[in-house]
Amino acid sequence: MSDHIAFVGSTLPALYVTRLVDSGQVGRIVASSATLEPSYRLLAQHKPHLKISSLPVGLLRQVVELLRLLLFAKWTGREIFLFHESCWPRLDLLIWLVRPKGVFVPQANMLAFKRLSPEEARAVMHRKPLGRLWAGLMSRIFWIYRQPLDAQGNILYVPVIRGYPKSIRFLDDSLLSKTNREKSSRGEGDANAASKKTIMFMLGNDAADSGELESIYRALHAAAMALGYRVYCKEHPNQEARLYLLLDGVVNLEPTYPAELLHEQYDFSFVVGLGSTSLATIGNRAISILDLLKTMDAVAVSERKAYLSSFNDQIHFIANIEDFIRLLKASDSFSTMASPGHDLP
Repeated sequence: MSDHIAFVGSTLPALYVTRLVDSGQVGRIVASSATLEPSYRLLAQHKPHLKISSLPVGLLRQVVELLRLLLFAKWTGREIFLFHESCWPRLDLLIWLVRPKGVFVPQANMLAFKRLSPEEARAVMHRKPLGRLWAGLMSRIFWIYRQPLDAQGNILYVPVIRGYPKSIRFLDDSLLSKTNREKSSRGEGDANAASKKTIMFMLGNDAADSGELESIYRALHAAAMALGYRVYCKEHPNQEARLYLLLDGVVNLEPTYPAELLHEQYDFSFVVGLGSTSLATIGNRAISILDLLKTMDAVAVSERKAYLSSFNDQIHFIANIEDFIRLLKASDSFSTMASPGHDLP
């Protein structure tokens, strides 16, 4: 097995990383946090030679560990596979310093965010601790993006590296778009072809009110059960982002197991979620509840929909419970479904 290293910042690249491991290209996975590590440890159950670790807590300790990792990779000729699109300036700056060999394989894009102008970016960074000392450098090396988080006006600011040194190759091989194109061409991912009547709810406490989310999922659960569907529920891998919703008569899946791998294992008739990128790889089996929310900022909803649709233009954005019921009934009868993203007949 190869000793090349994969750095992962989410479960999004889990399927891609699994294929790298299976093909012998990666022998070590470094997770960005201890909360993410269990998701990738599940991949190592039948791969005893695969090494799994995570970064320590604390900025200084993370910088030391990342520097050690990058120097080790450079001195031993190992490559770093980078699976993160944003939010890791300490890693990105160290890559420019050490310049190891590696591959940047982005699995997502920033279409759900608005890029700030250099002046706006510097103004944001000036508000950070000691921001005036490093705002100029950061604004030259990083783009800063913003996204509204909720109706209370909270904003998420995200740093994204403008480019890596020549030692890092760029590989445009995102499974989000690639898998979707392949499934469309093969006729896979078709809800009408899946007659098992199974559905998975991807639960999580997102930018909406938790009480509203619980109410929505309870209504969808009742409708699915009434139509004879077997319901599976998967909470968010991160404990802090879980909804902790208990529903009767469902199969509760291991929260830390990557949803990207569950799609292949169970082949659900439908998968329901809010704005998870996991909806992007399963064609017209994906159902988003974004349009059902009343407490989420309208701009945030619009940007999230555009983001998901950029990967998968077959996602059903249901506007009410009746839309959901009609989708499930149409799948049952193998009738022709309406175009995703539009009102059903």
